[in-house]
Amino acid sequence: RQDVAIHAGKIAGGRARSADPRYNVSGRILLRRLSPNSRKIEIDKHPEILLAPTMLELMGFEIANCHSDDPAAAAILEDLRVRGSEWLHEAARAAASNISAEQKAYARSR
Repeated sequence: RQDVAIHAGKIAGGRARSADPRYNVSGRILLRRLSPNSRKIEIDKHPEILLAPTMLELMGFEIANCHSDDPAAAAILEDLRVRGSEWLHEAARAAASNISAEQKAYARSR
């Protein structure tokens, strides 16, 4: 049986991470600090940003950074091989679509 859980807490607290004292998961909501020079990516105005090859490559580097010294690295590489070359693009598109739908539903409920 495949583990489909999102292990955000384990990743955020991993060896490759600086501790974030404001990191908190509450139900389905993740709260964390942003650096002073961080800015929100407005996907309503520019959804193509999340699906741009450069952004996907950066996301891949970030994922790799989280797992670079993980004992399960070989299994992760095998999983990526099996998924094929478009898996991240497809997942990012699905995530962007879900986030957009949630934002619209939230706006309607207000």
